[in-house]
Parts: sequence; C-alpha cells; structure tokens
Amino acid sequence: MCQLWKAKKASVMTNLLGNWWHSSQFCSALWRSNEQQAQRILQEIENSGANFSWLEQLFKNKVKSDQF
Repeated sequence: MCQLWKAKKASVMTNLLGNWWHSSQFCSALWRSNEQQAQRILQEIENSGANFSWLEQLFKNKVKSDQF
C-alpha cells in the first residue's frame, strides 16, 4: 500500500511540474509574440489533459475566433 501511495504521489508531482513547465513556456511564447509556438504548446497542454489557465483559455478562444 505504501509503495502505491508513493507512486501516486510521485505521479501527481510530475504532473504538477509538467503543467507548470508548459504554462511557463506558453507565457514565454506569448511574451515573445510567437503565436505559432504558443499554439503548439497549447496543443500539448490540451493533449496532456490538464486544465487551461485563464490566459490559455483566452488565447484558445482568440485563435478559434480568428479562424472564422
């Protein structure tokens, strides 16, 4: 049981770190006005199953509205 709990805890920490990294890279891409990279990172965030931050959701909506 203890090993399972440790594995689950490590998985949660890995997910948190990965989510933070993607969000950080996303903000950096936007800061540099690199929309292509921001879109690629946004796709990675979506594929990971993580929830979007308010900024990521706002950018996703902007990209969607620009397509029409």
